[in-house]
Amino acid sequence: SQVIRLDVGSDGETLAVGSRDGWISLWKLGETTPWFMQRAHAGSVTTLQFSPDGHWLISASEADTLRVWDVKDGTLVHSLPITRGVDSAAFSADGNQLYVVVERPSKAAPYRSVLTRWRFDARSGLQPDDGWSEFEVMSILASGPDGSLLLGNVALYNAYHSSLWNPDESQMAGDLVESPDARSYVFSPDGHWLAVAVGKQGVHLRDTQDTFWNGPILAGHRAGVGAVAFTPDGQVLASGDWSGNIQLLRVAGGRRLLRELRGHQDTVRGLAFTPDGRKLISGGDDNTIRVWDIAGIVPTSGRRPTPVAPVLPVSPEQAWRVTTPMSAWGFRRLYPDIEFGVHVADAYGDTLIAAGGRMYHHRLDADEREWGEIESKTWIVPWALAMVSEDEFWAAGMSGKLRHFRGSMWEEVTGPTQDHLWDIEMLAPDDGWIVGENGAVWRYQGAEWLTVATPTTDTLYALDFVSPDEAWAAGRDGTLLHFESGAWQRVPSPTTEHLRGLDMVSRDLGWAVGAGGTILRFDGQKWLSVQSPITDNLHCVSAPAPGVAWAVGMDGAMLYFDGEAWRAGRRFTSDDMWSVLMLSPEEGWAFSGHSFRVTVLHYVSGEWRRVSSPMPALYAADAVGSTGWALGDARMFDREEPMAMQYIDGDWRVSPGVDAGVDVKALDMVSQDDAWAVGGNRIYHWSLDSSEVMTVPCRLADIEMLSADAGWTVGHGCAFRYQAGIWHSVPISKEWHFGVLGLVSEDDGWASGWVHRDPRLFRLQAGTWIALDIPSEEAFGVIVMVSADEGWAGGGTLSEGQLYHFQGGQWQRESIPRTHCEFVDIEMLSSTEGWALNDCGEVYHYEDEQWRLVAQLDDRVQDLIRLQNGELWVLGDYGAFWFRGP
Repeated sequence: SQVIRLDVGSDGETLAVGSRDGWISLWKLGETTPWFMQRAHAGSVTTLQFSPDGHWLISASEADTLRVWDVKDGTLVHSLPITRGVDSAAFSADGNQLYVVVERPSKAAPYRSVLTRWRFDARSGLQPDDGWSEFEVMSILASGPDGSLLLGNVALYNAYHSSLWNPDESQMAGDLVESPDARSYVFSPDGHWLAVAVGKQGVHLRDTQDTFWNGPILAGHRAGVGAVAFTPDGQVLASGDWSGNIQLLRVAGGRRLLRELRGHQDTVRGLAFTPDGRKLISGGDDNTIRVWDIAGIVPTSGRRPTPVAPVLPVSPEQAWRVTTPMSAWGFRRLYPDIEFGVHVADAYGDTLIAAGGRMYHHRLDADEREWGEIESKTWIVPWALAMVSEDEFWAAGMSGKLRHFRGSMWEEVTGPTQDHLWDIEMLAPDDGWIVGENGAVWRYQGAEWLTVATPTTDTLYALDFVSPDEAWAAGRDGTLLHFESGAWQRVPSPTTEHLRGLDMVSRDLGWAVGAGGTILRFDGQKWLSVQSPITDNLHCVSAPAPGVAWAVGMDGAMLYFDGEAWRAGRRFTSDDMWSVLMLSPEEGWAFSGHSFRVTVLHYVSGEWRRVSSPMPALYAADAVGSTGWALGDARMFDREEPMAMQYIDGDWRVSPGVDAGVDVKALDMVSQDDAWAVGGNRIYHWSLDSSEVMTVPCRLADIEMLSADAGWTVGHGCAFRYQAGIWHSVPISKEWHFGVLGLVSEDDGWASGWVHRDPRLFRLQAGTWIALDIPSEEAFGVIVMVSADEGWAGGGTLSEGQLYHFQGGQWQRESIPRTHCEFVDIEMLSSTEGWALNDCGEVYHYEDEQWRLVAQLDDRVQDLIRLQNGELWVLGDYGAFWFRGP
């Protein structure tokens, strides 16, 4: 994941790293692996700072809260008792207090945030300061050497306002006006200078001793600047840009460029110097941190800085590559043959079967990219949807696919191209527009789609009409087109970032959003850049009224406009949000686009809440009157048509006539050419030359085959036993909802699930199931039995991600390194060795009667399997496979 926060402890040896996906890690400079790594937050890390004495580390996120960590051992010691996100935070100069900006909405100001103060000490933890009077601010931008804070006050359309606040005098000083592109602020150690990274303008170096804090704009970078840091003596300023380059500039005694450091392959997000000024640490979007030896750099030295550790992986996606003893681990993305998510897998002999949206088979002695598909059909991904009426709409998508829904039937329409279609607008049943690749625009007037001339070859992603005679389109590299007087014309754009979302409120007001958190506003005359509180890519914007707008984007980003400024909202998921549709200022819907873990959000009564969805992935939405439609990805299902949901009577339902197909939940192989799977109310039996499907009257959750003639499958209020080629229903209570199986034999085993929503264990003895109490706070997510007398099970997040050991007739909680993630699979090679995987991508190895964390993979992992040849595989979404050689 991308590195966005860095700080160095007062000892000069400890480095803290925060990432976009909520992970923090602690490193000892000079070593190539972190000694501590933890998924600290549900969203991007907004604050990461050591206490002045170096004993404590604070981390915070807009997704949840602020946490305090003991730097000595990485122990979580305190969490701020709030439920809303934290924008920013800072220690006081003496380290005894914490200033924290938190959301504090009211009926009069629903998007209000305030500056709070908390007393802090190791024994009593964080306690609110009773003598403190909260006041409204947007964020803490920087801390001054005297303990003062630079506070962001308000973001207007073309400027960002801030003031210096002195905690001793409790007074605000001045009104500092900065560009809306400002991303990073830092004071020099003596307080003489304030450096501000202002994107493509460069670095604004402000002289705090000047009455108005005037100062020069340093424009030496060839790309936009996103990070700045001063050396401890304040003599040198480091600045990092979007191309990955870092410049060292002498600011004292005449400004002069000392060196340019090259090595990062993408945007530099964080910079920090060690207290002795001899090393510079940098991190960014290429998922690495670099430690630069800059000792002795002077204008005449002629010495080129070199990285001490050229590439230090810092995210769960990469850190495992250098974690001993698993240096043999590697990563493969099986593309293009497998490009869909994989839920489950199993292996027998030389054959590997993987299933999810589709089912695949792979011979271990073949090339790693050679995967075959079993009974698959074509699919499309629809990207845009336009309603004509409550029972008629159009869908446009990848590879020029165009579908027309009328009444209750889909019909495939011959499209104008085989390139991707990105947006569609229907003004009437016989009047529509489409935009797509290479600046292409097409118009429909009742018969066919015809090409319309445009002045660009840049891909157009978004389209919106003000009236039948006026429209706007936005696309790649900031392209903006205006349709008026029957022709498309290109207009000046204030950005070169890709624009993905567009919504025109009126002829005089509109919004566009795009890459890097870009937000543009149309004021009736021209498009202007607006201060954005995040740098995540934004995908869609919806503005139901002049003073209200919402935008969604990467990693679950949600922003809102409150009439004065754009602010970051709560992130409900780490998956990308692709569509937001505001029906009015009081109601709206938002959808994620992950193929197997969909989030549907409903905005009502002033807040967003999560609702369930039967869809695999939703990319587009529209509404007419009280009827809404959402369109999704059909590739998970055994159909060619795009998947559709209809919103009727306050609920989303799969559209009539569109079969949801199979969602494989569990798979088990008996032999090289004999496999079973369950999903929904179906049992699937597959062999290399045939397959069959059986339907049962309940939803199935797991299957375990003991041999070709014996096995069990269980689900919601049902259990079936396989004997002599026939599945027999076994009587159990309809209130028993099985989740996972762990069998010893066909007459002995365990299962876990729920009874009346309470977690339970189920015991199979002599062919009969009984319900028992469970030692965990929730149902087990996986059970694996080594023998009748020994087994292992994984608890969920409420149980703090614990493992449980069955021995001596009892299940007992096992001592493992602390984790808050749910275990999804366990593979025991014997009673003395095994592997376990949780949904944060952490891999544990059991040896010498201890579980040890040995690998950090991506957090979208599903299954862990060990092949007969000794290879260990971890499977993830979108065809991602991690492996360890024998």
